[in-house]
Amino acid sequence: MKLYFLGSSVTYGAASGGLSMADVLARRRGIAVEKNAVNGTTLADLDENSYLSRLVRARAERPDVFVCQLSTNDARLAPLGEPSAADACGDPKTTCGALERISDLVKARWGCPFLLYSSAYFYSPAYAREVELAAVVAARRGMRFLDLYRDAAFNDLPPALRARYMHDEIHPTAEGYEKWWTPAFEEALGL
Repeated sequence: MKLYFLGSSVTYGAASGGLSMADVLARRRGIAVEKNAVNGTTLADLDENSYLSRLVRARAERPDVFVCQLSTNDARLAPLGEPSAADACGDPKTTCGALERISDLVKARWGCPFLLYSSAYFYSPAYAREVELAAVVAARRGMRFLDLYRDAAFNDLPPALRARYMHDEIHPTAEGYEKWWTPAFEEALGL
């Protein structure tokens, strides 16, 4: 199996020395993983490092599953926009429009399953709205959505354990990826 991960700091593993669930999956399961992750970037096509711009430039073999992070950076840096009809795309300079274009690009280039994932819960009305909108886009585009943000069971950790698993409200520690995040991905991917 081969996975292609597109994202920002959570996909990269910014608080764990570059180790994320992508790397843990590769080690645990012997999966080939390509990780296209740049800290501080957005889905919305605001510059040459946006998810969409990087994916347009990427030259990769067809993965078995394309995995995309719903960036927390969009909630504070980009207009979210609104979901379009299933056969249309919104403005790529918005989060919804860029996600729609990424979906269409993945479908045209690789025709593989698309797994969108959100961050674990942290207090942010803007990110909560982004998650709601992304769920609509995912449903209209046939993406699977690993909604860690609104998953009450996933987020039900004792405070001391959450403090060990998270470096800050957004970025997991190496232990958090190993023991908390990766099992959720294994389940979502049927591994």
